[in-house]
Amino acid sequence: MRVKVDPLVCQGHGVCHIAVEDLYGIRDSDGRATVLLDPVPEELRAAARKSVGACPEQAITIVEDEAASPAGATTSTLALLANSRSLP
Repeated sequence: MRVKVDPLVCQGHGVCHIAVEDLYGIRDSDGRATVLLDPVPEELRAAARKSVGACPEQAITIVEDEAASPAGATTSTLALLANSRSLP
């Protein structure tokens, strides 16, 4: 699993850093978040998933490992796939 922060969307609220200090850093130059660990260690994966929803700007994206998900699928894509399968 990898985590990406879109620097054009991030406004530097720091919620991700507060939630998972080991995974996110804050740049001194502009206060925006950066990913410190790539790939995300197993022990931080649950917290990384929660941090996506905690970001007030929705600037964080999770990219699952290729072996665990369809090629190029993000968490948002996987959620859409799961929801579409439950439709009649």
